[in-house]
Amino acid sequence: MNRLFFYLILVILISCNRQSFDERFMETCPYERRYPLYHHQLVVPVEVIPHQKVYKVGDTMTLRSVFSDSIYDNNFQTYFKVKNFPFIAARVLYKFTEEGFEQGYRINQLIVDDQYDHRYFSRNDQGDESIGRIIYNADEGQYHYEIKIVLQTPGVYGTYMDDVFNDTPKDHIESRREQIEDQIEFEEYCGQSFSPNTVIKGDPHYEDFLEELTYMDDMIYGGFLNSLNGHISNGSKAIEWTGVFFFEVVE
Repeated sequence: MNRLFFYLILVILISCNRQSFDERFMETCPYERRYPLYHHQLVVPVEVIPHQKVYKVGDTMTLRSVFSDSIYDNNFQTYFKVKNFPFIAARVLYKFTEEGFEQGYRINQLIVDDQYDHRYFSRNDQGDESIGRIIYNADEGQYHYEIKIVLQTPGVYGTYMDDVFNDTPKDHIESRREQIEDQIEFEEYCGQSFSPNTVIKGDPHYEDFLEELTYMDDMIYGGFLNSLNGHISNGSKAIEWTGVFFFEVVE
């Protein structure tokens, strides 16, 4: 009986502390949260140009991000003015085969303007990364970034796009967050942290390439991926927020 009483008191205390924390949070951040998180999820939109399910060899695909510094927040479901945020785009391209996958950039031509401080990292486990700085133009109040891919090899492809900040090791995430906070202007910043969400504009073709999507989740990312719309449900990393886009290249 004493143990049960102690447990009930502990649960009540935890519930009260949790409620009071929520109340204190809402006083400084009076926005309805979509998820049980206390941080900002800043949307980085990606436009695929031209946006198609099937391309031909020789076509050029452009992955472009041009967006205002009034940035939509996926969690707080409103716009925040965010100036000079150091977004660093990471773009991966896979070509799926019967044996697994090939590095998409190695069999097609990648074109990136020097202004984006482009870097290329060869990786055999989860795909080569094309990394570049999303540029902020204070006069225009806009961010912009793009890469071009000249499609040279037939096959089924998939992209994975994220921000380098999201890959910051846990041991360094606090110092990295503080560093970013020192250099940005974030009006009405009220969360405990932030994470960029890379979102494809238009149909990402998940329904048409479920086999490749499942392979990407199971074999490349070890069940780490998830889908807000139920296509896969293994992990915690939403494909709708990591720029996953499927397409096919034909002769």
